[in-house]
Amino acid sequence: MDGTPPTASLSSVTSPRNTAAGTVTITFSEPVTGVDKADLSLTLDSAAVDLAPATLAAVSASQYSLDLSGVSGADGAYELTLNQSTITDSVGNALASAVKTSWVMDTTPPTAVLAEISSPQSEVVSAVSILLSEEVLGLDETGFGLTVDGEAVDISAATVSVISQTEASLDLSGVPLADGQVELTLDSADITDLAGNGLLPVASSSWVMDATAPEVIATERIDDGSDATMAGFAFSMSEEVSGVDVTDFVLTQDGVVVEEAEIGVVAAEGAVYEVTVQNLPLTSGVWALTLVADGAGVEDLAGNALATDATVEWETTYLPDPDAPSVVSIRRLDKERVYFHSARYEVTFNEDVTGVDLSDFSLEVKGNVKAKIADVRQVTGSCYEVLVSPICGMGKLKLILEDDDSIEDLAGNPLGGEGSANGEYRDGEEYKIKSKWLGKWWKRRNSWWLILMKDFIDELKVVRDSCKEKVKKSKSHAKKAPSAKAEAGRKQKAKNR
Repeated sequence: MDGTPPTASLSSVTSPRNTAAGTVTITFSEPVTGVDKADLSLTLDSAAVDLAPATLAAVSASQYSLDLSGVSGADGAYELTLNQSTITDSVGNALASAVKTSWVMDTTPPTAVLAEISSPQSEVVSAVSILLSEEVLGLDETGFGLTVDGEAVDISAATVSVISQTEASLDLSGVPLADGQVELTLDSADITDLAGNGLLPVASSSWVMDATAPEVIATERIDDGSDATMAGFAFSMSEEVSGVDVTDFVLTQDGVVVEEAEIGVVAAEGAVYEVTVQNLPLTSGVWALTLVADGAGVEDLAGNALATDATVEWETTYLPDPDAPSVVSIRRLDKERVYFHSARYEVTFNEDVTGVDLSDFSLEVKGNVKAKIADVRQVTGSCYEVLVSPICGMGKLKLILEDDDSIEDLAGNPLGGEGSANGEYRDGEEYKIKSKWLGKWWKRRNSWWLILMKDFIDELKVVRDSCKEKVKKSKSHAKKAPSAKAEAGRKQKAKNR
């Protein structure tokens, strides 16, 4: 008596794989009957696959082979099932249970992306991230290539760490790299996914390696040296930098720091900085302007700090100036006779002076001239131009320079020496003024008014004329006395009546 049902098993299919499944062997525990393709089903990603192209053949009464080559070539997850159906042993016992086998078909090659490295870099990159499309085999330092400016670099000291199935990291900290254009590539036929698909061609990343500190390679004086109170210099860097400002510079004279001078810094074209020093004391000695590297915060684009100081030196010899400045001349810049409403004077001193402004001048007038000093303009250190405007009236006009010790030479000596008025100048050239009132007469309500132009009196005003003759004339026009002849005619008419 046989009451034991037959059992079955399906041969395993390598998974994942990148070729069709081929032949699956079906093995029963004893000879059976009723085996055909209707007892089998195949799915791809849970969708039914037509087994009509597949071939089922009996190897023996207890073993069969199923060729799936024609139906298992597409990518995806496959599942093959042998159902109980009508399969029985020789006494009619049905198959005990259905059996299954599954596998994954994968023909897509893996890909890799090397993380972008910020550029430039001042140190060797300690970790380059590698992002993978799927889990791979054979990933190590031998799959990488490294060059600097096209020259191959030994990468054997690098190490690869697996972070996850889809991420790894390459450590280059043990690899010596010279300055230049670095190119890292990942391209190896030995790297495959679990299905045996090889890595797609070249993944790469590049950056600039710059471990060299910037430095000042040249200094040049850019002013002509004619002004002892200032100096200008150009500091040329070996490469583009940032962080250069006035706090990075120290000025000394004979080794002693000078703080009262003013330092200015301007970034010029390229990696050049123009530095000016103003308000230098007028003393003899050796000057030194130093760009101090320590703590300056001056860096190149890779973050390398300025390594060494840079100093420019110059010497001044100053002889004290005991002489006070004085006025050489005040002369006319326009024609002697003035018919219009402005005139210019040129004021010349015997040396360069400062402090000249409107308050230092006054006007001496003769006749009925009215005028105002409008502007003082510096032409050179020792020459100034004074504009008088507006001017009107008839007479003479002279510019006077007053002295209140506000005008000084570069050594600080006041005009004419200590004390006010001793530098006063009254011997300048005169203008002869023949300028009519800038306006017109206007009659209103039997009175004559003079309208003056705005540029003479700052704002438009109406000035009443006190000329009684004009008023009388106006009245005489309004009512005329009869002539003697007219009066005699009137009397004759009255007599005839």
